[in-house]
Amino acid sequence: MEVPAIPDTVGALSLDRPQFGCPICQFAGSGPFRRLDDLEVELSGRVAPAELYRAMLETYNREVEPLRQHGRDCPSLTVEQIQEHFTKHRVNVGANICSEIVYCNMLQEQLRRNEIAVRNSDGQERVCSRVLNDYLRISKHKLELIKIYKNMTPGKKDKADDYSFT
Repeated sequence: MEVPAIPDTVGALSLDRPQFGCPICQFAGSGPFRRLDDLEVELSGRVAPAELYRAMLETYNREVEPLRQHGRDCPSLTVEQIQEHFTKHRVNVGANICSEIVYCNMLQEQLRRNEIAVRNSDGQERVCSRVLNDYLRISKHKLELIKIYKNMTPGKKDKADDYSFT
């Protein structure tokens, strides 16, 4: 049964349901597709996204091959479909927090290099207090994100904790 297309009335921020055409969304929860979810949770943040999606495709193809040999109809997937599903339909909160932390680092580096210390008309350097305040807000936000991320993964310990004597 084909689902009718929902009109795109909002443009790029459309709230239509693109997952209707996504085979991973259609069969979510079944064997090989459940394994993709497990892999995403297990490897996200440890492996580059492109490598993760390629590994997911290899795993999926390996798991559906016996099913196809027994006459079962299994949809074919591409790396692009897997990437779209796991970036637009099933979002990993931990990966998003990691990317936000990286973005905060980039912003701070930009401010540190180019905008905190400026030369006035006399050639003297001075600290721009507005930019410094922005830098400090970004720093505070980054630390809050790190705290949230650490609380999301209670089973993981820092390597430094292994040598703690307190």
